[in-house]
Amino acid sequence: MLLREEYDGEPVEGNLTEMEKQLREYQKKRQEIGAVNQKALEDYDEIKSRYEELSEKLKVLVDEKKSIEELIQNLEQKKITAFMEVYNAVNKNLGKIFRRLSPGGKAYLEIENEEDPLSGGVLLKARPREKDVKRLEIMSGGEKTLTALSFLFAVQQYRPAPFYYFDEVDAHLDDANARKIAQLMKELSQEAQFIVVTLRDTMASYADRLLGVSAEEGISSVYSLELAEVL
Repeated sequence: MLLREEYDGEPVEGNLTEMEKQLREYQKKRQEIGAVNQKALEDYDEIKSRYEELSEKLKVLVDEKKSIEELIQNLEQKKITAFMEVYNAVNKNLGKIFRRLSPGGKAYLEIENEEDPLSGGVLLKARPREKDVKRLEIMSGGEKTLTALSFLFAVQQYRPAPFYYFDEVDAHLDDANARKIAQLMKELSQEAQFIVVTLRDTMASYADRLLGVSAEEGISSVYSLELAEVL
């Protein structure tokens, strides 16, 4: 059946009975639809406009989210790159210094989570000469001192601090190892100042200046000696 807007005024040929039947069907369907909302088109245009506005805002938010995620990813990659740069440099320094302080020994750093270095810790392992690889916490006092100082000096070589303060770090060392530490501090003192509290003549003999403290009747006295002048 032709629609009204398609009718051009010319007679329409067809079966009248069939056409009347179709007309009744269309009239029934029209009645089933009920009253027509005359504001439907206006409401549609309003909702469509609102939808397009929200769609545009959503697109902006999605683009911003993507940019933020890319920024975070780039920052994470930079963090990993910077971390690995420091890790590799300190690890290399650690191996060299520990071999010097403990000839024939080996010390190194180990990342707990190699796939994601920043999500785990860093282990410090050492193998003193003729001994198995050990973790720091199960070493003897002297081994701990040499390992810890090796790590400290490894960091110092990568990024020196203005000065360092040590309080009887040679307490668990024999004279031979105390001398090695004193010699290394002497060399490194060209780039940083080392303040060392010690009761050992071996360590004190490498100092540029000695400050002694004595107490008598509750009164402390401080004595200074320039070893460079004595030597």
